[in-house]
Amino acid sequence: MTSINTNVDTRSVNAILILYGLPYDLTASVLAHEATHAFIKLRDDFPDSIPPKIEEGICQLMSYLFLKYKHMMERKECKKRTYDGRLRKYYMQQLKNDLSPVYGDGFREAYVAYKRVNSLQEMFDAIRHHASFP
Repeated sequence: MTSINTNVDTRSVNAILILYGLPYDLTASVLAHEATHAFIKLRDDFPDSIPPKIEEGICQLMSYLFLKYKHMMERKECKKRTYDGRLRKYYMQQLKNDLSPVYGDGFREAYVAYKRVNSLQEMFDAIRHHASFP
């Protein structure tokens, strides 16, 4: 959960809170999600108001891309499937299959857009300029 100061004059993030005791990759993917919220909120060039499905979608995409990167790196280093690798794959499936209209649909729309443009820069530019995915 990201705590955001909504004061019109300043953009700030007061804290990023995360539960203690979560598995490493889940913790890191949650931090990727929350850090994306912080990045968007701290940058003056992003709109003050982005539709929740767009903001949560890009944040979920960042979590997914982190997990996918970790998964690919492990597969490259070690041919056998590990417990952490199976857990990571499960987290990725959870993101893909989330039924929530904001988080799940937002992720799927972000993922389709990302696959089409294959560029995080283009994704963030579209959100910055149009508050939507490219």
